[in-house]
Amino acid sequence: MSISTAYIFIMKTYGGGAMQEKEPFFPRGAVAFMVFMLAFYALVWGSVYLTLLSRR
Repeated sequence: MSISTAYIFIMKTYGGGAMQEKEPFFPRGAVAFMVFMLAFYALVWGSVYLTLLSRR
């Protein structure tokens, strides 16, 4: 058995579906972090804006 034949056998037996994803990838954590960060910045901006308005 040559190396390429052994490699194909191992890939079909153990890791043949490694590159096949069952569901499409969606970066939920990155999207949640971005939404949280934008909401936090909006809160900080609003508090600074209201503080500046109250000093007029």
